[in-house]
Amino acid sequence: MTLEELKEFVYELESDIEKKVEWTLTDCMTTSQAKVYTQPLYLATGALKEKIDELILIREFNDNV
Repeated sequence: MTLEELKEFVYELESDIEKKVEWTLTDCMTTSQAKVYTQPLYLATGALKEKIDELILIREFNDNV
């Protein structure tokens, strides 16, 4: 898997968190309560996207040196 494929996978994962996890939780609780439980997942995927972007930049820099 390339870094670009990994980045795309993380974006899909983030979308799945919203579509599947949050929406499933809203069957049992309010949307705002569901967001409280999914917030750590969003923070983790956000940090992962930032790290992947850094790695892509480092790779591109190293390829051009």
